[in-house]
Amino acid sequence: MAGRDWVEGFLKRNPTLRLRQSAPTSLARAIGFNKIQVCRFYQNLAELNQRYNFRPNRIYNMDETGMSTVPKKTPKVVSVRGKKVVGKLVSAERGITVTAICCMSATGHFIPPAFIYPRKRPKGELLEEGPIGSVCMVSDSGYINTNLFSQWLYHFKDYSHPIKEYPILLIIDNHSSHINLEATNYARDHGIVILTLPPHSSHKIQPLDRSFFSPLKTKYAIECDKWMTQHPGRGITQYQVARLFNIAYKQVATMSNAESGFKVSGIFPFDDDLFDESDFAPASVTDQILNYPDEEIYGEPPVAPVSPIVTENATSQPPSISKVTEQNSTNQFSSVTVTEQCTSLNTKCVSISELSPLPRMSERKRRTKSSLRSEIITSSPFKEQLEEKAKADSDKMARKNIKKPVLRSLSPQPSPSQKIKTSNSDPKEAKCQKKNKDIFCPLCKEQFVEHPTEEWIQCASCEEWWHEQCTAYEHGTFICDICEENTK
Repeated sequence: MAGRDWVEGFLKRNPTLRLRQSAPTSLARAIGFNKIQVCRFYQNLAELNQRYNFRPNRIYNMDETGMSTVPKKTPKVVSVRGKKVVGKLVSAERGITVTAICCMSATGHFIPPAFIYPRKRPKGELLEEGPIGSVCMVSDSGYINTNLFSQWLYHFKDYSHPIKEYPILLIIDNHSSHINLEATNYARDHGIVILTLPPHSSHKIQPLDRSFFSPLKTKYAIECDKWMTQHPGRGITQYQVARLFNIAYKQVATMSNAESGFKVSGIFPFDDDLFDESDFAPASVTDQILNYPDEEIYGEPPVAPVSPIVTENATSQPPSISKVTEQNSTNQFSSVTVTEQCTSLNTKCVSISELSPLPRMSERKRRTKSSLRSEIITSSPFKEQLEEKAKADSDKMARKNIKKPVLRSLSPQPSPSQKIKTSNSDPKEAKCQKKNKDIFCPLCKEQFVEHPTEEWIQCASCEEWWHEQCTAYEHGTFICDICEENTK
C-alpha cells in the first residue's frame, strides 16, 4: 500500500496536482443533479424566454435559509502558538432557528426579506432595526408552509410590480410548501410566472445558493460574535436576529453578488451548456444499465487466459516440486507461444471505463409516488393537475369523515357518566343502566350486537343509530327520515 512518502513524492513529480478538502455532497443531491433533470429545467427556461422575452430586471430567484441564534461557524482568533483549543462564548448549546426568505433579481434588485419565527403570535419588537420593508411571519416550527408562501407572494407582488402584459419570472425550488393551488391562481392573476428547479439541485443552479447565502452567513456569524463581545453575560435571542441579519445583509446584498449568482447558474445570460459530464458524474450510477457477470462485452467467446501456468492439467492436483522445475525450464518457450497468440488475435480498443467500470446502483423497487421535476407551475396543464389533486384530497377527506361514525358503531361506548360507579350502587340500578346502553334500529327494531354483520350509521341530527340498509343513504351527511319530516 502506498504510504505518505510515496504520496509526497508523487505530488512533487506532478506539480499540477494539489491536495484539496472535498466538499460533502448528499446522496440525494448527487442523484438529483443528473443530465435529464437539468436539461428539462433549461428547456423550460428557454421556452419561457422565447414566449415572454424576460429582461434581467424581470427575473427573480427566491429561497429560504435558516439563521440561528448560535451560528455553526465562529470567526478565527489569534492565539498563542501551541495552544490547540481556544474557547468562545455562544448564546446556548443549541440555537433557535429563524427562517429568512430572500429574493433577488438578475440586475441586483433585492426584495425586502421576510422572517418566520417559531412562535404563535408576531410582535413588532422582533423586527426592530431590521431590514427596511421586511415582514414578520410565524409558524409552529419556524419553517415555511403553504399559507406563509401565499402571504409572501403578496409581499413580492408589492415590491416587484408585475402585470399581465409585462410578467415577471420567479424561480423557486420545488418544495411542497411552494406548490399549492391558491398561490398558483394568485400568480396567474397578477402576472407572475413561476418556474421550479429540479429536485436536490439548488447547490448548482440556484443563484442565491451560489453567490449569496454563504457570504451572508459568514458575515452574520461575525456580527453575532461582535454582539456577544459587546454584551457580556447576555445571549442572542429572537429579538436580536433581525438586527444582526440587517448588518450582514447590507454588506452582502450587492449588485455584483446577484449578477454573479445568475451567471454561474446559467440563468442569465442563458447558458444551457454550462455543465459538462464531470458535473453529472456522481449521478452516473443511476443512469447506467447493470451488466451481469455472465454477459459478454463483445459478443465473442472468451479468450483463453494468457498465463503460462494454465495447461491441460488445470483441473488436476497441485503440481509437485519437480513439475514446477520443469515448468520453469520451459518458461521461455511458453512466453513465445503466448506472444504469438496475442499478435494473432483481432485486437480492439478498450476504454478505461470498460476495464474499470464505475460502480452502479442496484435496482430498487419503484415507488408509487411520482418523482418531482422542473415544472412551470403557473401553466394551464400543471394548474389542472393541482385542481385534480385538490378535488381528490377533498373527496378523500369526505370519505374519511363518513367512515368515522361507522367505526364507532361497531363498539358503542357508554357516556362518561355511565362509567362512574360508586361502591354502594344498587344492583337493580346497574341493570337498568345496562339496558339503557342497548341500541335498536328505529325502523326494523333490531338490536345492535358486538361484531355486527351489517353496517350501522348515525344520524347527524338526533344521533340515533340506523341500519344502513334501512335508510336511503348514498353519500354526504346522513339525516334520518324522522328528522327530515320534523324539519318540514
